[in-house]
Amino acid sequence: MSVTDEKLKNLIWLRWIAFVAILLVLSGARWIAGVFPINPISFWMTAAYGFSNLLLVVVSKKITHRFMDLILLVVLLLDTAFLTALLELNGGSNNPFSILFLAIASVGALLLSSRSMMLLILTSLIGLWIVYSEVPRSTEHMHHMASYPFHLKGMWLANSLGVLLVCGWIHYLRRMNERMATRHEKTQKILADIERVESMGRVVAQAAHQMNTPLGTLQLGLSEIGDKQNPVPPVEHDRWITDMQHAVDQITNIISRIRPELKPTDESDTESVDFDGLIKEWVSHWAKPRKIDITVECHHQPFQVSAMFVTEDVGGVLTSLLDNAFDAINGGQARIGIQISETNEFLEVSVDDSGMGMDDETRKHALDPLFTTKSKGTGLGLYVCHQVARKYDGEVRIESELGKGTRVSITFRKDKL
Repeated sequence: MSVTDEKLKNLIWLRWIAFVAILLVLSGARWIAGVFPINPISFWMTAAYGFSNLLLVVVSKKITHRFMDLILLVVLLLDTAFLTALLELNGGSNNPFSILFLAIASVGALLLSSRSMMLLILTSLIGLWIVYSEVPRSTEHMHHMASYPFHLKGMWLANSLGVLLVCGWIHYLRRMNERMATRHEKTQKILADIERVESMGRVVAQAAHQMNTPLGTLQLGLSEIGDKQNPVPPVEHDRWITDMQHAVDQITNIISRIRPELKPTDESDTESVDFDGLIKEWVSHWAKPRKIDITVECHHQPFQVSAMFVTEDVGGVLTSLLDNAFDAINGGQARIGIQISETNEFLEVSVDDSGMGMDDETRKHALDPLFTTKSKGTGLGLYVCHQVARKYDGEVRIESELGKGTRVSITFRKDKL
């Protein structure tokens, strides 16, 4: 429902409330002490008022947005005329319900444009003038007839000022609210654009971080194969070709994950594979270019997982953890080990190194995005690991001591794999 349709709906409900209130006042007036007698025509006018609202309900479904504001203005002008006639028939200037002109004009200030509101206010002032222009000729007021016209003019002026001030204030607050809503909408749109840019930046930075390992493999492989002075043996040559092909596959997989198009699911990604076997193969490809031995210890029952889980998630996590461990030992021959274990609900992968370790402050912020102690680091490695762990209802735990090394453990809920 648009804002204009909502305005008409609210006006219809207000008119139903006014219809019931008028009936109650007319019906109960005879029991209120000192109230003027009710003109019978008032009941027929009120019935016509209710019928007009019923007609408005039916017609409202066919009113186009183009004429909606005009319909609102016409209805409120007719309501002002109806109130003027009802007051004139029932006491005129002695009727205490002339304050209802303020109610109708206030509704107009909430629903109408500035020009339409001014026309409605002018009509209300004319209606008030009609009500207060007729001087009663009853004997009750004969003793002060000289001052009574002045009294009526004062009542008209007071009511008119009330209509002008209250409606002007309501309309001002409404326009201020509309401006604030427009600014808020623009701000939300800007914030959404910023969030999309930041999200894309994080994705690109993560992809760049994950590409470091396969690009390093390609660089080393091309260097070895392209060395004409020290040509590699055929067996070594074939091994480098295999490693480079694996690196290309990794880069292709990373790029495909950040492409906006949806790609069909490969059946090979959904098949169940041996978790330990793929982990050992991944670690072997990572370790060969760096000429480092990594021990992989498995302390669990054979476990089958989705190939997509290993290639897209665990592969990236292992690459980040091994890169951090390798940097911590400064590329030396210190120990790096991997342990795979399980509990009833979780599968746990841990990477140990005997490097420099972390102090408490560094360990506290290690999972924060963009936090790094490396001169060329992105600060996304452990943060990405943390996000992957949360994806599988797991967590990342860091145990470290300066000078003794670090152990990073990441858990995955098995039923999520």
